[in-house]
Amino acid sequence: MFAFGDVFTNDYPSLDFQDGGTIENFIDNYNLAAAMTTPKTVFVPGHGQLADRGDLMYVRDAVSTIHDRFRKMVDDGMTLEQIRQARPTKEWDQRLATEICCSQNELQTSTRFYDQLWGEAQAHRKPLTSSAR
Repeated sequence: MFAFGDVFTNDYPSLDFQDGGTIENFIDNYNLAAAMTTPKTVFVPGHGQLADRGDLMYVRDAVSTIHDRFRKMVDDGMTLEQIRQARPTKEWDQRLATEICCSQNELQTSTRFYDQLWGEAQAHRKPLTSSAR
């Protein structure tokens, strides 16, 4: 068994970008956990059902793709509301959106996940140079 705490859950991760947490941190931790375990390892998430390495890789791949899509949308100048409408999480929401897949809670919802991704993307955006204005 591999106890993972809230680093791995059965839904979208909760970012703390104000204190330096990023999606990249989660992906790095998922990769480290995969390297330290076998396909038969049982993962004990911070909440939700027990999982296996396949579940871990599913979440890692989903979060990685969502992050890439989100950053591209931000770089393309989309607003948070436009990104919400485009729904870069749509193919994973059924399994990972807390309000759909899991017990209802106020701590982590898709709305909050988008807000966190937006904050992270804004914090990592490169300012325009004077020649680009």
